[in-house]
Amino acid sequence: MKPISTTQGFAGPGGFAADTSAGTRRPRSVFAFTMIELLLAIGIFSMVLAAVYSTYSAILRASKAGIDAATDMQRSRIAARTVEDALVSAVMFASNPSLYAFIVDSSDEHTLLSFVARLPPSFPGSGCFGDQVVRRVTFAVENSSQGGQQLILHQAPLLQTNIADTDQHTIVLARDVATFMVEFARQQGTGYEWTREWKQTNQLPRVVRFALAFGRPDKPDKPSQLTVRTVSIPSSAVPLDSQTMLGRGVQPPLVAPGTTQPGQQGQPGTQPPVALPPGQTGFPRQPQPRNRPDRGCGARARLRTAGGTRHAQREERGGFAIIIVLIVIVVLGILAGSFAFAMKVETRLAANAGNEAELEWLGRSGVELARYVLGQSMNSPYTALNQIWAGGPGGPNETNSPLVNIKLEDNQLGDGRFSVKIVDLERKFNLNSMLPEIEKRLIINRALTLMGVEAGDAETIQDSIFDWIDPDDKPHLNGTESDFYLGLNPPYVAKNGPIDDLAELLLIRGITPDIYWGPRAYGHRFHMLRSGSRSGPEPSGQSYPFGLVDFFTPLSNGRININTAPVHVLQLLPGIDQNVAENIIRARAGPDGAEGTEDDTPFLNVAGLNPAVVPGIIPEMVARYGIICSVQSNTFEVTVDAQIGNTRRTFVAIVRRNTPRDVPVLQFSWY
Repeated sequence: MKPISTTQGFAGPGGFAADTSAGTRRPRSVFAFTMIELLLAIGIFSMVLAAVYSTYSAILRASKAGIDAATDMQRSRIAARTVEDALVSAVMFASNPSLYAFIVDSSDEHTLLSFVARLPPSFPGSGCFGDQVVRRVTFAVENSSQGGQQLILHQAPLLQTNIADTDQHTIVLARDVATFMVEFARQQGTGYEWTREWKQTNQLPRVVRFALAFGRPDKPDKPSQLTVRTVSIPSSAVPLDSQTMLGRGVQPPLVAPGTTQPGQQGQPGTQPPVALPPGQTGFPRQPQPRNRPDRGCGARARLRTAGGTRHAQREERGGFAIIIVLIVIVVLGILAGSFAFAMKVETRLAANAGNEAELEWLGRSGVELARYVLGQSMNSPYTALNQIWAGGPGGPNETNSPLVNIKLEDNQLGDGRFSVKIVDLERKFNLNSMLPEIEKRLIINRALTLMGVEAGDAETIQDSIFDWIDPDDKPHLNGTESDFYLGLNPPYVAKNGPIDDLAELLLIRGITPDIYWGPRAYGHRFHMLRSGSRSGPEPSGQSYPFGLVDFFTPLSNGRININTAPVHVLQLLPGIDQNVAENIIRARAGPDGAEGTEDDTPFLNVAGLNPAVVPGIIPEMVARYGIICSVQSNTFEVTVDAQIGNTRRTFVAIVRRNTPRDVPVLQFSWY
């Protein structure tokens, strides 16, 4: 009798299974997937890749179309905004009409526009000029080497306009320009009319409208774009007596510009991310094994011997599905992330485009508030730090005025906020003062001494300043005229006229950025007129307690206001040292010793500087102080900090107070 074998089948290391029912071992290969399953998986994966690729291609095509449209719109917006920014910051000085001429040539199809502006740091090309923010800008349409016409921006420092080669400072603002037309509002009877001519080259227009159209006749399939902006120029010409008059001074007592914003850059062809079925999270559920009846000992043996292989097969199938799902999720995540980032950038660009105009008008609103406050403060016989314009509680003439309920800090207007700070310029000495040269020399020398400038350098600086201002070409003993400046790279000429912007001092021989800025020199841009070259001395690295900006101004009524001048400026007066200057501060501060409070006792006139009130004052010098000093201010610097959301901008305006209803803006700029 043949014994019955009870040995069960087994699977060897090679993946063979033993069939004991036949009494022999038959090799059989075991795979994780069948051929049909592999082909089906490859087909599904190919369809997924094809769907992802087609979706991605559609997104790319739509994105390219949107980017092209956004680029054209953004370029036109930047070009229009550049023209608008230049017009808003235009300046004019009556003392130098030839340098500041407002030139318009409308004889051609396109307008040529040239004027001088105090440009912000964000203006195109500002990095090439550093602290020389007052520059002549010219907008002209020229032929392009690539066909069509382009809008060109030329700019150069004021005194370099007709001398240096300015090709390096030429910027192409826009291509394919079809129209650039500028018009000016001219009063006609009781109304206004638009005209393309402007013949008053020594004046600034009040309202300017310009049209900028894009398109090419040889590309009719490309739609044309038209941008029209209306600009209200806030500044007026600076009168001569705001720079050079001494003693007399002045007797004391809007439709927002149109904006072209890029439209919503839709992305046709985009699909939302593929979501899992409702109620399903994570990975697909694994199929549960089915119970099968036993089919004899051999079947049970095969089931048991192949059980490990089938379990591994289920794990490999699940792992393969997980890989496919992960790949799809990663690809779709990348696509969704890139699309979301593009939309975020475009949304931010559109928001910034809208905020620019709103910020500008917030800044101009702050300036208007300052003008009103200054006009209402003219009833006082003096100008002092306890008045509302300076942030004080108000003098005796202001307690019942409309200014009582007006605040300068943290004002809400629409979606934005702004704060106003007003500082009078009569607290400094006017370098354009008509004092005799010997008097001015003593004052400048005193400032350089307080700063700690060496005597030899101080002599060079003093003489060079006088050579810069005087109308002749004869140099002083230690000074210099145009022949020195023409030898620099780039060359320029001596001003031979009043200083219009205090930054002109950086162009004068011997004045380094450290001397000009003092302790604030660190972080300021030095006056790089061309990349890699400078027009003046290199920064010495020496530290000074004060800078020239702390002592001097080019705009004021010509007298130092003893009610607002700080200690270091009061020391510029002959016969006044630090102790006497501090006594002047204590005398006007009142019993509490703090300025800008209710108990302040400002000087009613210069004669108040007497030994009984200010210990240490030399009585014989009081009459001399009456020529150099006063108790009133007429010129003010207004700083407005505007904010919309996370976007901030600081505006600076200089205004002159003539009468309560006449407080014109002389300069307007921002940074």
